[in-house]
Amino acid sequence: MAQKACGITFNPHGLLADKTLRNSFKPLDMHTEDWSHVYLCHGVGGDELAHLMRRLKRCGVGYEFGKR
Repeated sequence: MAQKACGITFNPHGLLADKTLRNSFKPLDMHTEDWSHVYLCHGVGGDELAHLMRRLKRCGVGYEFGKR
């Protein structure tokens, strides 16, 4: 439950547990994001898709699910 609450999973062989690296690298102080999280997860991608769909609807372009 503590791991879920903190958002990390303890791995005794991982970077967070490697005490020799802590002098030069503090993993919990670092924050990086990959393109998929920036773009797709509450990012620019959803906004762009929503604007595109609105514009297409105004132009009379629609879509149907389940038909081939």
